Amino acid sequence: MAEREDEQQGLNPQQIAELGGQLLKRAPSKAALQQAQKLVAQRAVIWVAGIIAAAGGGVILVFFFLFLAIIIVAIVVVLFFGAIGGTGTPIAEAAGGGDGTGIISTYCQVVTGDSTMPCSTELEKIFEAAGAFFKVPAGVLVGVASIEGPQIFSYSDDEILAYSADSGGSGIDGQGIDPANSTPNGCGAVGPMQFLIDRDSNYPAWVDTCENPAAAVTNVWGQYKTAVNIAKVSSISNPDARNIRNAIYGAAWKLKCDSGAPADECASGNFSRYDHTDNPNEEYSDAWEREDVDAAAGGYYGACVSSTGYEYCQTVWDIYVAVSDYGSSSIPSKWPTSGWVSQGPYSGGSHSGDYASSVDIDNDRGTPIFSTQSGVLIYKGYGDINELYVAINGADANFNGYVTFYVHLDSISTCIENTPLYSSVPEGELVGYMGDTGDNSTGHVHLHYMIHDAHNQTLSEEEFRSLLPDPNVQVGDNVTTNYTGVNCHP
Repeated sequence: MAEREDEQQGLNPQQIAELGGQLLKRAPSKAALQQAQKLVAQRAVIWVAGIIAAAGGGVILVFFFLFLAIIIVAIVVVLFFGAIGGTGTPIAEAAGGGDGTGIISTYCQVVTGDSTMPCSTELEKIFEAAGAFFKVPAGVLVGVASIEGPQIFSYSDDEILAYSADSGGSGIDGQGIDPANSTPNGCGAVGPMQFLIDRDSNYPAWVDTCENPAAAVTNVWGQYKTAVNIAKVSSISNPDARNIRNAIYGAAWKLKCDSGAPADECASGNFSRYDHTDNPNEEYSDAWEREDVDAAAGGYYGACVSSTGYEYCQTVWDIYVAVSDYGSSSIPSKWPTSGWVSQGPYSGGSHSGDYASSVDIDNDRGTPIFSTQSGVLIYKGYGDINELYVAINGADANFNGYVTFYVHLDSISTCIENTPLYSSVPEGELVGYMGDTGDNSTGHVHLHYMIHDAHNQTLSEEEFRSLLPDPNVQVGDNVTTNYTGVNCHP
């Protein structure tokens, strides 16, 4: 929120990748939960109908219609309120469900670098519920918190609940507060999200040691502290900035405004979309791109790079990418391009050894090629034999999943060129265009499509073929893709 005296260096992309990147398990989708509710309701009606049939009608029929009416009202209430965003959505349902708005369950391990640390599910709920209400990807909140209040990632569920409570603590009017960062720093920032409070008598006094002591400090918390009231997660009259829940909700509101949300929506705290820079009908439009994160994080901190050279926005981006639920540990059965198969898996020659689990697809130079999975971009450029290729790792933090390779490209798409390494690439994105780069591919325009496991080991022929749209594909067969690109199009 301000250039703090205790600035901390974030994880670099390589450290993040070594911790497993992203894409762990996610909560059931809202649609799945609603389907389950409907199934229960249907079975209840069938059960009651069976009783009526056995009883033979009469007075029982009257009671049946009365009971049925009660059931219908209950179903409507459950389905209606379960589908409403914000206050009507249970916290457990607030996760993004694989669209880049939720976080993986090992989020705290990415931040702390401790792969043995148990992550608080209560803190995860707060990040995801606050993000869902104010339409900010939860991973962005995690990224900001990893800088402003890294201590919260080591707290237990009981501690998170205690430091997020409306009562029973030592904060304003007895609110629970985080014992760390409970005293304002030299710039007037306080709490786990380091909100500026100016000279608020509700908090301990502070001595101004900012770079510009004469400058007036804005009471930023005063603008966003009612976030918990708007979201109806608290009715406390004066929310404390040192309360973990309050601070995260307030940060979500501010980050949303800083990201470029419409002024009227920012004023009300009720937002219509996650990403206002994308086409609302575009797939993956809920996830944030680098420009969105830079705008939000830069606005939150005051600059993307501090006067001492600390890269605030880069750190938030790195954490966001690493903890996002954006992706899948499996590969959809779709072809990366269209053409005809000129060489199959385990066919000897260049498709043996480390390159056995691959297939060659021939077509004209410049034929578009698409990613067959969402995941982390781990390589883009030329290899040892001058082949231009792209590699995407879709494995989760438990190393379930695959690495896909797109080799001998003529050129890489602008989306891949503009995507930093260890950043997210969605399934179906335009990777590049077919070519014949590489010392062993001169004059042979084709895509060498290869899949390895999460440890970059060759797959068996059986497993590799099981990941293809047609496991029995043979040399000479024609294949077709239905991908058209996500952010980039041919």
